[in-house]
This record gives sequence, C-alpha cells and structure tokens, in this order.
Amino acid sequence: MEYSGKGRPPRYCSPVHRRRAWELRTAQARAERPASEGGRHREPVREAAQPAVTLPARRLSGQPSTLPEDAVE
Repeated sequence: MEYSGKGRPPRYCSPVHRRRAWELRTAQARAERPASEGGRHREPVREAAQPAVTLPARRLSGQPSTLPEDAVE
C-alpha cells in the first residue's frame, strides 16, 4: 500500500480485504451473543433435519409430467 501523504492513511489494501475484515468482526460478535439473542448454541445438534418430500410433477390437465427422452439428470 502506498500512502500519498494526504488524508487518512489506508487501513486495508483493497475493498475486498476491508469487507472480509468486517465479516470476521461481525461473525465474532454474533458468536459471542447468547443464543436467546441470535447467537450460536454451544450444545451439539441432536437430530438431523428431515429431507423435503417431493411430489411428482403434474400438468394442468392432471397428466404426469415427463422429461424429454434426451434429458440428462
């Protein structure tokens, strides 16, 4: 970082580093808050979330929706 001698000396070398420093500071502040105020819980997760159930797609006519023969999943 070059300092031209005018104004406040730069604290970060780029806007990306300035933003990353802010993200780290705010993440640390959130982690230190109590869980009741939006902070992290310290105990481990006891149960996993259940996957969403997906239903087969249907057209407006009520017929099942199908993929083209050359479609790749």
